[in-house]
Amino acid sequence: MNNFKRKLELLNKEDLIWLIYYFIVTFAVIANNLRKKYYYTYDLKSLNLSKGIVTTILIVALFIYLYFVITTIDNIKLIKENISNDNIRVEMERLVSATLFLAGGIIAILANIDANTSNIDIGFF
Repeated sequence: MNNFKRKLELLNKEDLIWLIYYFIVTFAVIANNLRKKYYYTYDLKSLNLSKGIVTTILIVALFIYLYFVITTIDNIKLIKENISNDNIRVEMERLVSATLFLAGGIIAILANIDANTSNIDIGFF
């Protein structure tokens, strides 16, 4: 029963994450529209707001990736108690995937910081 409650709790958290992704997509579209406005009008306020939105999106995504890494590590600890080679393999694959997303998120934030401190405009970053 404890495993059942844990799985339901994880699913509820994932529902919240999907909702956050919805807002990420919405704000990404807003950021792109602000960037378009900047290209047409050279309004620096639009550009700076767009950059701020993108930075916020990347930071939120980083925390989501970190959550998945932590959750996967917890799953591996629980599975080791109930040893099953297939389950451990799948969780290790998930851990590699989540870790790569986390690393990608860190790199995206660093690229965003670099883009914001240089005069080069490279689109989303």
